[in-house]
Amino acid sequence: MNTMQRVLMFGATSAIAQSTERLLVQQGSSLYVVGRNPKKLQDLINDLRVRAGPNQIIDGTSADLDQIDVHTALFEAAEQSLGKIDTVFIAHGTLSDQVACEASVPLTLAQIHTNALSAIALASEAANRLQAQGVGGMIVAIGSVAGDRGRQSNYIY
Repeated sequence: MNTMQRVLMFGATSAIAQSTERLLVQQGSSLYVVGRNPKKLQDLINDLRVRAGPNQIIDGTSADLDQIDVHTALFEAAEQSLGKIDTVFIAHGTLSDQVACEASVPLTLAQIHTNALSAIALASEAANRLQAQGVGGMIVAIGSVAGDRGRQSNYIY
């Protein structure tokens, strides 16, 4: 039985997120997806709706997750669409340009903000909301192997 019935996915248009979403839809989950690129996101939503059954909800919105002040509104929109959320996936981030980051502290800090701070903010918001529901839930953070085995050639990432 699929325990992930109402899923909120951040970074929805990444390759790993799309594969995960297709599996979740196949297992009967309803999804609220959030991605950066409105065109890619709408194409994804259309694809997932074709795959979904009549009782599944497939919805979403585009957003810049670097803007932490919009996170609360994204969770509220997902809750309004799905009724409640039982699983939150965080699969967003960017592959930085190491050479450019080495030449620019502001660019390095922007990459750290995207790949670390915004993900931490999403996880914190998710934890608070899931706990407030009183029925548990799951937070799934999808990262890169680079987080386990850093690469000398791209250490900012």
